[in-house]
Amino acid sequence: MPLACTHQSALHAAIEDQGANLLYSDLPFHQRYDATALLDGAEHLVVEYTAGGQFASAKYSMNGGRPTFTYTRDLLASRYGDPVAVGSLGSPKYEWNLSDGLSISLTEAWPAGRVSLQYLYPDRYRTALRQAGEEDHREMSSSQSASIY
Repeated sequence: MPLACTHQSALHAAIEDQGANLLYSDLPFHQRYDATALLDGAEHLVVEYTAGGQFASAKYSMNGGRPTFTYTRDLLASRYGDPVAVGSLGSPKYEWNLSDGLSISLTEAWPAGRVSLQYLYPDRYRTALRQAGEEDHREMSSSQSASIY
C-alpha cells in the first residue's frame, strides 16, 4: 500500500485484513496493534497520523535479537536496495531513504535484543507531534477551566 497517499481508515482496514488486532486507539493521532500476524518476530505496531488522517509513522517492535534484525534487514534490502549503515557495532542501525520522502530505519538495541523497524515521513511526523501536543494542551485547559466552576 503506498503510504504517501494513504488515509487512516484505509490503512487501518488493510492492517486488520492482514490479521493484526487493534489494541489501542487514540484517533486521530495514534493506533497500536498486536503485530504478530504481520511480520516475523513482530510484537506490536504503532501507527501515527496527522489530525487530517495522513500517515506519519509506523513502528514495529520486535524481539529476537540478531536473527530477527538480520532477517528483516535482508528482507528490506531485497525490496528497497542496499541500506546506509548509520549505527554503531553495539547498536546497529540501517536506513533507506526513498524518493517519495519516506524514511525507513531498522535498529537493534544491544544487548537487550530488541529490534525496531520504522517507516516515517519526517515532516508529517513533526506535524502529528505538534498537533497532538496542541490537542493535549486544549484538553488540559478545558478540564482546568471546568474545575474552576
